[in-house]
Amino acid sequence: MQNKYKFTKDAHLHLIWDESIKDYRALTGTTSIIEVLGKPLTYWASGLACEKLGWLNPKKATQEERDNSANKMLELIRTFSTQSYIALLDEAYHAHANVKKEKADEGTELHEALEKYVKQCIKQQDLLYIGDNTKVQKFANWAYENLQNFIASEVNVYDEGLWLGGIVDCMARTKDGKLAIVDFKSSKDAYFSQFVQCALYDLQLANGYYDAEGNKKGNVEGISKYIICPFGAKEFAPTIIEQTNFLKEAAKACITLYRCIASFDALK
Repeated sequence: MQNKYKFTKDAHLHLIWDESIKDYRALTGTTSIIEVLGKPLTYWASGLACEKLGWLNPKKATQEERDNSANKMLELIRTFSTQSYIALLDEAYHAHANVKKEKADEGTELHEALEKYVKQCIKQQDLLYIGDNTKVQKFANWAYENLQNFIASEVNVYDEGLWLGGIVDCMARTKDGKLAIVDFKSSKDAYFSQFVQCALYDLQLANGYYDAEGNKKGNVEGISKYIICPFGAKEFAPTIIEQTNFLKEAAKACITLYRCIASFDALK
């Protein structure tokens, strides 16, 4: 008998069995829904482009440093042919995309290391305290001080009614006995959209959580905290929000908006 749900890692697709066609159909990924919310990255992206042209951030460089950098690039540009200058402009245009890819690769490696740590804690039924040097160790230290135990790591969730699928980084119980969804991010700060992402997972958890083959691993009820861990911050300090109800309403609104945009695009 076919499992109702499964996840294909290579294609990164959340699939649900459709008895009417005797085949699987793709659900919408949770992270796709979040794309309807803008991220405060406009200045970051424009800054990366301008840096290719000699610009330095006035918050991080002196006026003398900015003048020297601009003059150096200006002198170099004066020696360029038209095609060389266009190549530089193209490089500036793609700067943010290249950095995003690099960060994504780093984020994948970090997620794998965090998953290994959390699963080891679950296996040993204990929180491991492992020092304070690496990013994983910083999280381990924080967990040792703030959590009772981990419940699950890298588990799949889905909801047929919402037509969504996703993967939850981590679930844990905090020192006060409350259940939390923990999401690992490579950003420097915790954003609203990241908490809405947790709320989307929360909505799907009403259906339980699964492995990639669609085998049910357990149920969890009463999630009352969303915890974002921004590993790009200078000082590691997870942000915790306990007002989850309004975020779940925001999550439902994002689903509606995403469906409306998809319907509008289909009409064009």
